Amino acid sequence: MAGDLNGDGIEDAAYVAHNDDSRALTVVLSTKEEFSFDYRTEVLTLDPTPLGVSALTLDGNVLRFEDLTGGTTAVSSIRRFRYDGAAGRCG
Repeated sequence: MAGDLNGDGIEDAAYVAHNDDSRALTVVLSTKEEFSFDYRTEVLTLDPTPLGVSALTLDGNVLRFEDLTGGTTAVSSIRRFRYDGAAGRCG
């Protein structure tokens, strides 16, 4: 998923990556200064047992992450992340 999460006019990216033992949501925030660009990566470790495909959507400056995980009991979760300009990160 790509979109401008921090409102600086440059696209940011969010994706879920996994292997057999782990899974994580990664957000790459792009920032621009007067004469340069920079990137900040934030990672949220996820439950390694998904029961389906995760969904990422961007509504304005809010990243919405929907996930279904579990073993014998399924857990459906929706998490929302918003860019905090004062802290310079998502929260």
